Amino acid sequence: MTSWRPWPVTLLLCLGCTPEVTEDPALTAWAAQMDAAGKAVESADATAAQTHLDSAARIAQADGRLRLVVRSLEGLAQQAAGRGDFAAADSLFRSILSRQLDSLRSTGVPADDLLRTLGTLGDIALQLGDLDRASGYYDQILELADEGWLYLSPERPHLSLVLSGQARVLQARGDSAGAARIGIRATGLRHYAHGHELYVGQRYDEAEKQLKMAVTYQTQHLGATHPDVAATRRDLAHVLDLLGRSDEAANLSQE
Repeated sequence: MTSWRPWPVTLLLCLGCTPEVTEDPALTAWAAQMDAAGKAVESADATAAQTHLDSAARIAQADGRLRLVVRSLEGLAQQAAGRGDFAAADSLFRSILSRQLDSLRSTGVPADDLLRTLGTLGDIALQLGDLDRASGYYDQILELADEGWLYLSPERPHLSLVLSGQARVLQARGDSAGAARIGIRATGLRHYAHGHELYVGQRYDEAEKQLKMAVTYQTQHLGATHPDVAATRRDLAHVLDLLGRSDEAANLSQE
């Protein structure tokens, strides 16, 4: 199965990133079970991991906090996917999505959580051969973005992942030309997002190489006037300026 970022289907388990232990008894108990599950996964003890995740899920359900419930069910779903039971993983992620959508307009849901759920469900549906449902999940991400609930910034990998998912649906349906068209843009955006991440992380030499590669790819496949090329050139110019090469940056901005 394809591994997505930030919503990989293969053993994403948010273990090791549990909240700090506090005076909150439910949170402390939940974190302990998730930590134990993580250690079990690391030692390849699937039975123990399942037991601890089941316990974490029961604690979370009794407590009622959505984020804890989601993390617990994600862990169980990833375990199911890891052993090849994609139907069970699908059912668990659909339960997560239902809870998230119920809370979306009332208490709110972290955007990355919702993106991860929908993207993962799209991947699983593709794995199960349900192309209509897979396409529906990717479309739902775009619809929620249009409504303002999600922000699909090209600087982050989300938009490229959605486009890549749509391309895989088209390819599975036999539309190679449509898949190639969308897939090319997705690839360019993925290169750009990686370059932007390096830029924000102040790894300017690496960012320069990555962004130059992205500009070359996008210009070759999308054309020099495409908006994606302009965005990548803009970041590259900033990087060159930060590297003390202001003349190059100025020339690039004027091209």
